[in-house]
Amino acid sequence: MDPPSPLKFPMSPGMPIFPVSPERVAGTKPPYGGPALASPSMPDLRTPTSPLRQQHHRRNDSDVSVQGLAVMFENLEVKDFKEAQAKYLVALQKQKTKHAVEIKELERKHAIWMSRRELRVEELKDALERSQDTNKEVVPKDSWDAARQDHREAIAKWEKALQQSEEKRKQTEKKAVSYHCDLMA
Repeated sequence: MDPPSPLKFPMSPGMPIFPVSPERVAGTKPPYGGPALASPSMPDLRTPTSPLRQQHHRRNDSDVSVQGLAVMFENLEVKDFKEAQAKYLVALQKQKTKHAVEIKELERKHAIWMSRRELRVEELKDALERSQDTNKEVVPKDSWDAARQDHREAIAKWEKALQQSEEKRKQTEKKAVSYHCDLMA
């Protein structure tokens, strides 16, 4: 195939191949990579959720795979199993000493907590004994309630007797008034 000759496509040198849109001439539509104005009628195809943009390269995935390969190569560098065993034993001993220190610290904290607990238990026992001593001289509730009920019954009995004597007095007064009126008449 022959390349097209300049004679087949006559163009002037100052004329662009494609005409520029009026938005770009006015400066309202940015060139290729800039953010575009949102159009309500057209969906934005550059969003990450767009079906046209789902097959793009993500740097994070490649970074993860590169890091995984680096770790694999670091593990491949040890070829002497005795050296690997010695490294493992050193790391194991470090962990054992670290855990021993942690256990000693926990035992120390536990001993402090237990001594504080024992002191608090003794304080509560002393407070219980003091409250029991102060309550020894107090009348129990059931005997207090029984005495109060007896007192109410005694008051009711005296009120009834007083009411009866008042009625008797009124009757005798009435009789006396009527007797006195009979004498006067």
